Amino acid sequence: MFEHVSRRQLVVRVATTAVTFALAFAASAQTLSDPTAPPQALPGRAQAENNAPAWRLQSTLVGANRRIAVINGRAVVEGEAVDGAVVERIQLGRVRLRVGEAALELPMSIAVHKDASTPRGRP
Repeated sequence: MFEHVSRRQLVVRVATTAVTFALAFAASAQTLSDPTAPPQALPGRAQAENNAPAWRLQSTLVGANRRIAVINGRAVVEGEAVDGAVVERIQLGRVRLRVGEAALELPMSIAVHKDASTPRGRP
């Protein structure tokens, strides 16, 4: 079968085949990560996100004839449902929600943004 192949050529072919199989095995055993992919969730991060409140009060509007709150990006009024909770009472800067039998006070988280380009004393 290998009469026309010299001993040296046979050794080179066998070595090349062995190296090819070794590299193929090593490549399949190793997972490569994409350096441009966003970082995966950290072990404690998923638990922290699960413990985060399901509702975020973003704004309240309280007037003589109307009360409106923005919760999770949606404008709601008293008695309306939002993401599994019923809005019981809207007050300035806080909302009381009813989740099943439990009542929940939802304070507004205030983020202050100051524009450095506007001089003091001018609107």
